[in-house]
Amino acid sequence: MEKNLLEYELPDFLRDSIDMYEKNKDSSLWDCYYCELQSNINIAETEDLISEEQAWYLRNEYLKIKKESEI
Repeated sequence: MEKNLLEYELPDFLRDSIDMYEKNKDSSLWDCYYCELQSNINIAETEDLISEEQAWYLRNEYLKIKKESEI
């Protein structure tokens, strides 16, 4: 699957969380948005709203978290 396709059809709450994180990267509260995005990715994956592949793509793309096997 192409990486840009991994961001299509995300649940609204996850898309909103990504947008808020991106808009507030330079905010003094960036860590709150980081944690919220990480939590929402985990929720979406656990609830089967996104695939594991999508979840890891989003973690890497936005949060710079890599799978242990990729380190």
